[in-house]
Amino acid sequence: IIVGGASRVPKVQQILMEVTEKSELGKAVNSDEAAALGASFAAGAISKGFRTKKFGMRDITLYPIELSYNRSVEDGSSKHVRRVLSSRYSVIPQKKIMTFNKFLEDFQ
Repeated sequence: IIVGGASRVPKVQQILMEVTEKSELGKAVNSDEAAALGASFAAGAISKGFRTKKFGMRDITLYPIELSYNRSVEDGSSKHVRRVLSSRYSVIPQKKIMTFNKFLEDFQ
């Protein structure tokens, strides 16, 4: 089942058909129905009352998540610092540890 705006692009459909080795993609479900269908499959998979086929789901970030701040430099000026917490299309949830032990005075 494929949903979303990019699913209407013919080139995307062609690539997906080649990758999945299918002659046709399931496009008859709207996005609300697809979300409900995916939630019901996920609930059935973790429930002990139903037997379902094993499948995997991944949640991803569509946009990068960045930390941006200004840091004072020794000469009195400030420097803009940007660190990427999560890059585009990263699988979530994820654990990221960043250490700021070098410039403690910036965060007091």
